[in-house]
Amino acid sequence: MTVLVTGSNGLLGRALKKVLGDGHVYHTREDVDLTNYQESEVSIMEWKTFNDCIESIRDYKKKIKLIHISTDEVYGDIKKNHKSKEDDSYNPSSPYSASKASGDLLIKSYIRTYKIPAIITNCCNNFGPNQYPEKLIPTIITTY
Repeated sequence: MTVLVTGSNGLLGRALKKVLGDGHVYHTREDVDLTNYQESEVSIMEWKTFNDCIESIRDYKKKIKLIHISTDEVYGDIKKNHKSKEDDSYNPSSPYSASKASGDLLIKSYIRTYKIPAIITNCCNNFGPNQYPEKLIPTIITTY
């Protein structure tokens, strides 16, 4: 089985390593504690890693699928009583969400131009073991 997981020490990366499918690249965000970095520095690291990853997929002779795990934050602030949809316009409101939005758009251009097989997920509030305690779901669980 040949699989590449970027950000494999992060929350999603650790979980993916347990249930991976053959011939896929899973691009997750590295598990970086933002208290030690400026958010823009983390976004630059994210972009460089992603760019290398997608270029390698394009150059690779054997077709492999890219599964890009993005975020709902690419849609920006959601108005009260409104749900974001996949065809909503991107409106990122932080360096992190802007780096994810630019990655999503780059993938879409590679799908169209180079015909690489890829999918993009825009998930939110992922939860699992060893998650930072200040995140939403762990905070709610430990508060109540």
